[in-house]
Formats: sequence, structure tokens, C-alpha cells
Amino acid sequence: MTKKLIYEIIVFFVVLALCYFFSGIYSQMMILGGFLGIFITFLLFINPKLWIYTVTAVSSVFLADSGVGLSITDIMIAAIFNLGVIYWIFSKVFLEKQKIVNNLGDWFILFIYIAMLSNFFISMLNGVEITEWIGNYGLYSMTLLYFPIKYHFPEIEDYKKLLIILTITSFIQSGNHFYKYLFVNNLEEAESFRISSGAGVNQSLFSVCILAGIVFGLSEKNRLKAFYIYIFIFINTLSLLTLMSRTFWIMVLALIPVIIFTLKRKEIFKFFIISSLTISVILTIAFVYFEDNIAQVQAIYSYRFFSSTQGKKDISVETRFFEYDAAWNKVLKYPWSGNGMRAKVYTWNPIEINYVYNKYVHNGFVLFLVKLGFPLAFTFFGILLYFLIKSIILIFKTNNSKLRPFALLGFICLIVTFISNMTSSQFDAREGIIVLVFGLATISIVEGQLKQVKSL
Repeated sequence: MTKKLIYEIIVFFVVLALCYFFSGIYSQMMILGGFLGIFITFLLFINPKLWIYTVTAVSSVFLADSGVGLSITDIMIAAIFNLGVIYWIFSKVFLEKQKIVNNLGDWFILFIYIAMLSNFFISMLNGVEITEWIGNYGLYSMTLLYFPIKYHFPEIEDYKKLLIILTITSFIQSGNHFYKYLFVNNLEEAESFRISSGAGVNQSLFSVCILAGIVFGLSEKNRLKAFYIYIFIFINTLSLLTLMSRTFWIMVLALIPVIIFTLKRKEIFKFFIISSLTISVILTIAFVYFEDNIAQVQAIYSYRFFSSTQGKKDISVETRFFEYDAAWNKVLKYPWSGNGMRAKVYTWNPIEINYVYNKYVHNGFVLFLVKLGFPLAFTFFGILLYFLIKSIILIFKTNNSKLRPFALLGFICLIVTFISNMTSSQFDAREGIIVLVFGLATISIVEGQLKQVKSL
């Protein structure tokens, strides 16, 4: 019996034990989840590429917000994903003696997630519950899916198939959001929907899908495929609008000119024609079929959009300033070690007119400093900046190349990650992790393809 087979048997029985444990404590639905977990683990052993396809497809369940915080389904999926990634890295490095690191950024990604383990003791000293720390670390460490993706999908044609599965996942989520929003009739219901639907679940994913869809749609010469992409953009746009997130609306609108700047003249002309037609169709449908609700819809979006121009007078902006101040005081208390993952911030909330304990801060960079301290947090920020710069360089290197849309995809993922974390904490959001994983993987795959072309 080989060492690899022994380790595979151990991992299999660990997953089996976890599934048995959860199914014994929670509802019968967990049994189905348990069998799914066993199936996914089995795929890892027999066909790692098929395992990645399945993990990407199953992520649609992970991306669906339960509305109750960290549910048992979330924990099970994260545990199965993480056990798979840990085993994969261990197997490739120690058993097969394969190289999974290609650049300085890769080394630092491995380092940061190993170093984050030391945060466990800091979290315990600051009163964080063990299960909460495990859940938060499990979410962060899912970024390590980047390594098996870039390893098993070095060819762009193979990677396209994986991206198609991701688009289907996005379709499921966007369709779900838009279906729920159809029942919103007025301003009060819209605000209630915004809060009950997770206050912006999947907003970074929808933003990336819109921007990346524009890039791939304009460069696609096959009419049927291009039509699919335009429908994809349309659905994700509607879904982003239903989330009532002004920040992401403005971000998408601001990044569109940046993307247009990288396009050819024919593609720019094509963009304006298609955009004009799409807007005309939306307005026509709205006025013909929803004439009675036009005024209410206009009031909803006018309220959300123009309230952002009020500055500090906007109560949500005022709340965030109180939040930032409290979070920064927390950072200064333990600047080097941090306060631990899932650490709470005690802040005044003018909306609730009360002091509250928050585990969430509307700034991912500040929240990372609260949790990890300056050394680890800035190491992580440095990794993101390293890959963002690399993506910009790749855009220029892939000029007039079929790799150009993919280089732009990598840039879009990273720039959305940077911008979105300035006004929300996408580092702690499930879709934020998915966007980051595919951003890092796309950049590495494009870079690898360029090296292959040069070596020919």
C-alpha cells in the first residue's frame, strides 16, 4: 500500500466522520450534504480536474446566503473544500514532489495562511469562540483553491470551461435575487428586501460578471456565444440593481470607461450600439408592462442613488464614520498582533440609536488590521498589490492577443477586490473569496501561457 493511498483513506474517513457527526445532530438534509461531501472527496482522489469542476458548481450553494449568519451548511461546505485543498497541497508537495509555486506572490500566499494559524491563540485570549475562529479561518483559507486551479488548468481552452461553470453559478444566484425582487412594490419593501437578502450578497461577483461580460462579449466573434454573454450581462445588471448597493453601481460605472480605453475602435463602437439597444429594450419593457410601478421604482432608485450625494448628512455614511473610528481605536490597541479573527468592535450606531458590538466593518482593509495587526495584514495587502500590478503589465503584454480578455478578467477581479473593500468587507464575504481566487488564477494562467508562446 503506497503512502498516497494511506493518506487518501485517512482524508476519506475524516470527511465521512464529519458528515456522520453533522447528520446526527442536525436535520436529515445534512445526510444528503454528507453524501455530496463524500462524492466530492472521492473525485479529488480519482480526477482532481473533475473535483475542481464540481467544487465550482457546488459553490452556488455556498454563495447563497442563509440569512442566519454562518449556517451548518456553510461550515460543512467550507470544511469539505478546505480538507480537499489541504490534502491536494500536501499530496503535490510531499508525496508527488511537484512544484506548485511559480513566483514570489505564490510563496507569500502560502506563508500568510500558515502564519494566520498563530492568530488562533490571539483570538482565544480576546474571547473569540473557537467555532467562530475556525469558520473565519476556513473562509479565508479557501483562497488556497487558487493553487489547484492554476495547476490543473494551465491551458486557456480548459480554463474557459471552468469559467462557463462559474457563469452558470452566477446565473443561479442572479436569477434567485431578481426573482425575489419581483415582489418588491415600494420604498419600504425595497429597504426591507435589501436587509433581509443579506444587504448585498454577491454584489462583487455580479460586478465582475458585468465588467468581464462586456470584455468577452465584445471580443467574441461567434454570434450565439456573444448572445449568451449579453444575456448574462443583462441578468447580472438587473441583480446588482436589486441589491441597492450605491457603491457597486458607481464602481461599475466608473470602471466601464477604463475597460473601454483598452478596447479597439470596432469594439468601442459595438459597445455603444449594444448598450443603447439594451437600455431602449429595458425602458420599453418597463413602460409597457410595469407602467403602474414606474413611479415607485424611480423613487426607490432615486432615493438610494442621490442619498450618496448628501455626504455625512446621509445616516448610513454617518454610521460608517463612527464604525471606522471605533475600529481604528481597536487597531491601535493591538497594532502588531491584532485582536483575533471575528473580534468585535464596540461602536455607536445612529440608525439603532444605541451602542452595538459589530463583527463587521464597512472597510475590508481596516477589518483585516483589527483582526490580524499590521505585519500580517500588510503582507496580505502586498500580495494583492503584487498581483494587481502583474495584471496591468499582462494587459499591455497581451495586446492584439487572444489572451487579452483573460488578462483584463484578472485585472477586473483584483481592482474590484481593492475598490469594494474600501466601503465593505469583501475579504469576509463568500463571493469576495471566489472573485479573489479566480482573479489570482487567471493572472497566473495568462502569465504561464505568455511564457509558453515566448519559448516556442
